[in-house]
Amino acid sequence: MREERLNPLSFVNGCYRTKYLKITYGHTLIPTNREGMWEQAPGVEVKAPVFPTKKKGNLKFKRRIEARETITKQVGKASKCGMKMHCSNYRGEGHNKKTWT
Repeated sequence: MREERLNPLSFVNGCYRTKYLKITYGHTLIPTNREGMWEQAPGVEVKAPVFPTKKKGNLKFKRRIEARETITKQVGKASKCGMKMHCSNYRGEGHNKKTWT
């Protein structure tokens, strides 16, 4: 179609043209005025629901400081001296999930 430079409208059936759609559905389509001229419906005004927006990126949580840890001069930071690594599979000490066998 493109190489031969044919008109794409020639491939559409005539029943899909605006003229014929108006003839077919004209008795059911009623034109309306602007939205400001519509009459108000009685009752409570219905509003769209408000959904909370999710923050993008990784969520950052403050690490809970254990009782035996000392707090350093920086607020919210704790020293990791003396901490041993734990396995997240079964909470074993001395190895992590990657090196567990």
